[in-house]
Amino acid sequence: MTFPVAVPRLPAIVLLAASALPGSPSLAAPPGPAHAAASEASVAGHYYLSGVMETGSELLLREDGTFEWYISYGALDQFAKGRWSREGASVILKPDGPDDAKPLYAPLGAEPWDLQAEQALLRQQAEEAADAVAARCPFLAGWADIAVTPVPTIDEAATVPVSRESLRRKAAETLQTALLTRNRAAMLARRALDAPSPEANEAVGKAFAAWFDARAAAQSAAGEAYLPDPDLAEPELPAPCIAPETPDAADIPREQWTGGIAVRVLDPVREQTANHVRVTLRHADGQEEQIETGSGGLAIRPGRPDSPVVAVGLSAPYAPGRDASFRIEPASDTVLSFSIDGGQLEQTPFESMQLRIVGQDLAPDIFEGKGLYRRAR
Repeated sequence: MTFPVAVPRLPAIVLLAASALPGSPSLAAPPGPAHAAASEASVAGHYYLSGVMETGSELLLREDGTFEWYISYGALDQFAKGRWSREGASVILKPDGPDDAKPLYAPLGAEPWDLQAEQALLRQQAEEAADAVAARCPFLAGWADIAVTPVPTIDEAATVPVSRESLRRKAAETLQTALLTRNRAAMLARRALDAPSPEANEAVGKAFAAWFDARAAAQSAAGEAYLPDPDLAEPELPAPCIAPETPDAADIPREQWTGGIAVRVLDPVREQTANHVRVTLRHADGQEEQIETGSGGLAIRPGRPDSPVVAVGLSAPYAPGRDASFRIEPASDTVLSFSIDGGQLEQTPFESMQLRIVGQDLAPDIFEGKGLYRRAR
């Protein structure tokens, strides 16, 4: 997963192992002796939500005034922790805000440029080439969504017998029609490239729809005549409309690799990568370059720079005011990795929650009068 431009959703967390709560009992653990000795007036304890369909939730109120809360509904999992207090016949939960006391980013290390980095660069270059093709040849868009008219099949029991010769003539005719529609589609694509317009793009789309139908008809007719499936290649597109294939870095001698500087940003705790992180590469000669993380949290500056990179700056639109800069050992053919603490970007699921005390249970105000948090007994 990757961080989108918006603030990432809270991760699913199974509440809660004792190792995740230093100095406190596990949320899933039964009440201990300290709880058993508490007065009847105490509401501290472990609660489970009941009475709300398809929703699982737990609440741990500790004697020290802290709480942990978890809810799971469909694909949504949310978690909060903070302080609780008793106010009359109610319990009030006040979650902690994001912990931004520590740096958002931190360096993880540097590795030499390797096969994986070179392959990632080749994929990036292929994506850029495909984008350029789409810009030059907008009529290519949507061809995959063009519906092909189904070719009716022959119901042998309901049709008059047809001679093999007649079936062969039909196969030859439909094949000729397919070839003509294929040539027309290619011709209109060349015209649309030379003189682009919405009308030209629409004409190309219709021509390709006709080609798809004609090819299907030719294949069907060949089968009815017990002939081999016709070898009908796709229409020949203009060269500027053909994206190059992505080579395999493993097939390229290492001395011919492009190489470069790659910066990877990831959250190792949540096992996520972060996209849309703006990366500033500062070179020893004072020059700066801007790149941005994309798929896999990776930003790549292709080619070995004339002046090595000596500092890296990181910033993200979803973390305003949290920019960071790091001095690094001079790098020219390197993969640099940085961590991002996604927990600091998580928004609390509620500002406060009121739970009315009902005997040994708690009635929350967030489910429109439905459901109870029942104390573990």
